[in-house]
Amino acid sequence: TKLIPTKKKKNTQKTMAIKRKERPLKMEEIAKHNKPEDCWVIIDGKVYDLSNYGKIHPGGDVIYELAGKDASLPFMGYHPDYVRQKKLPYKCIGYVENPVEEQPLDREYRALYKRCEEEGLMKTSMTWHIFKMAYPLLALFVGIAMAFGYGIPEGAETSWFWRGALPALLVGFGQHQIGFMAHDALHCSFTHDWAMDYAIGMFCANAIFGISALWWKYTHNQHHVVTNEWDRDPDITHCPIFAVSEGQYLHKEARKLPFHERIVLYLSPVTFLIIVWGIARFSMYWQGLYMLFVLNYVPTMDWQPLHLSRKWIWAERVTLVFYLTWFTFVTLALPTAATRLIFVAITHAITGFLHIQLTLSHYDRPAVYSKDKGNITWFEQQVITGRNIEGGLHNEWFLGGLHWQIEHHLFPRAPRHHLRQIGVYVKDICKRHDVHYATGGFFDNFFSVMKTIYGKSRRAMESSSDASIYGWDAW
Repeated sequence: TKLIPTKKKKNTQKTMAIKRKERPLKMEEIAKHNKPEDCWVIIDGKVYDLSNYGKIHPGGDVIYELAGKDASLPFMGYHPDYVRQKKLPYKCIGYVENPVEEQPLDREYRALYKRCEEEGLMKTSMTWHIFKMAYPLLALFVGIAMAFGYGIPEGAETSWFWRGALPALLVGFGQHQIGFMAHDALHCSFTHDWAMDYAIGMFCANAIFGISALWWKYTHNQHHVVTNEWDRDPDITHCPIFAVSEGQYLHKEARKLPFHERIVLYLSPVTFLIIVWGIARFSMYWQGLYMLFVLNYVPTMDWQPLHLSRKWIWAERVTLVFYLTWFTFVTLALPTAATRLIFVAITHAITGFLHIQLTLSHYDRPAVYSKDKGNITWFEQQVITGRNIEGGLHNEWFLGGLHWQIEHHLFPRAPRHHLRQIGVYVKDICKRHDVHYATGGFFDNFFSVMKTIYGKSRRAMESSSDASIYGWDAW
């Protein structure tokens, strides 16, 4: 019998893309394609059809925030070169016939990005990352061992310090530092490979820190693209629990608050710390579990379904249940109700402190309704909506590199051990272009945030007002 060789199946997508002729397209026409099912974006002068692409895009539906718009700079910031080379060509449908000239600030930002790549500031030191991963895990395991009674001095088996406080400090700070490693990995600044970094991030976030990596990716990607747009940025859309802009409840497009919610908002300066430091972490537990096991979409972003493959979704579920299991067993291994309470309180106080830190990065910065933001440049929006926290090496450790918040938003894939040097370049651009670069000490920033929370809640009992006063200019 003569064997007949089978024909190799052609990649239809590639074939269609190669045959598809690029055509000139006007900006006015491109802007009309601004829906998920009809999504065109501009990247470096070329037009790409990303209609319904959110279903397979690793970052999810966040791409639709830029539908009908120029996505060149966000794309540059969030994607390595191989995406441009291997993924984009097959989606290209044309080029911009009447392009808008890139603004000077964004041109400088693009040039700075290239400079940072040439100087190796986008490359990761694996030795640094391995060290930063190893000592928190060691602290965590020692703390767990002490909770089970190992290494405890004789006669201190039921001591509140040896079996409660000290294990809690070790476990809490281990989780605290691992949380920063999760942040690094989920920004693809660890190995720069999406699947590998997601797996590392899931281990750190789900199994050790207790927060769903996928929930974090969805909300955090959205936050980075629409920073401080109070109707789209899930990191600040907490009204009526508290508000960072009066527009969140007075703008004509804002949701009208019933009387009891206005009371909650008016009292927010009193409840803010309790919620952010004490309750927010438990809310994150609930949101991750509710998303993965019940809703199948993000609780605070109901337009974003769980779009990754089943293997990733099940890995999320298993690792999150693993965290709840080991933390419960460690807590129950403690000898008394008092030591258990101390253990839970201290570990959550340490990890919950991260939430306070994160509020210092954006909450006192200008916020705006998404349709009112005008023609602000990408560079300027990332700078003016962020605030850095000044400090030395202790900040590098305790704040995990996130005190360089402005640089992190401009260079989200840059390893945090390079952000200090990048900051020198960013400050220079801001100085020359008169862009406000906000920075201050930890307590200065904290009191500024508290002043904002107080000030933005004082009009809670008023009705809607003129929308024009809530744009960037109001700040």
